[in-house]
Amino acid sequence: MGIQDDGYTGQADPMARTHLYNALSFMVSQIMAGNWTVTLAVVKTVTGGGIDGPAIVGVQPMVNQLDGAGNSTPHGIISNIPAFRLQGGASAFIADPAVGDIGLLACASSDISAVKNNKAPSNPGSFRTFDPADGLFIGGFFNAAPTQYIQITEDGISIVFPGGISIALSSAGITLAVGNTSIVIADGTITIGGIVWGTHLHSGVMTGGGESGPPVA
Repeated sequence: MGIQDDGYTGQADPMARTHLYNALSFMVSQIMAGNWTVTLAVVKTVTGGGIDGPAIVGVQPMVNQLDGAGNSTPHGIISNIPAFRLQGGASAFIADPAVGDIGLLACASSDISAVKNNKAPSNPGSFRTFDPADGLFIGGFFNAAPTQYIQITEDGISIVFPGGISIALSSAGITLAVGNTSIVIADGTITIGGIVWGTHLHSGVMTGGGESGPPVA
């Protein structure tokens, strides 16, 4: 077996050795390949979250590594990655990541470990740059359709829960639906199950001290 058969296939192509420029270009490409920018990652672990603050996740980059022969190797799990939360001042929208979520792993240009610990401007913790250890997770991409959500459109806002419960707000009014029953507030009236309260009629009513019958739809 020859030396070439017994060795590892490198990343260089035959053109890399034909000219000094090509050799330098290959070297620069190899250096740049070690810099992490953004990539898709899947959530493997979740800690924290809730009203106490954004969650910390462990993620696995989804684009596998390739060697010179085209053999793939999956990435390991990158831990201690802060997850994004939509928040302004003391107001926040809380929807913590879940295991299996797909999102964006964005890697900072410098070591952000001191900033993560201090929650304030700080010197870099080391001289590392574009490293996945300094990543931030922003979800979510390519995830399954949600079963509960808040949807904002030009027509209004819808809040949907599992089990057929929903709240719809629009210029026409507010509608609360629970299964086959709905409450509609619009034009100064309240309609429950098709009955307009305030102007509805009762059946079987007699004058005196008795109780009225049920409302008539």
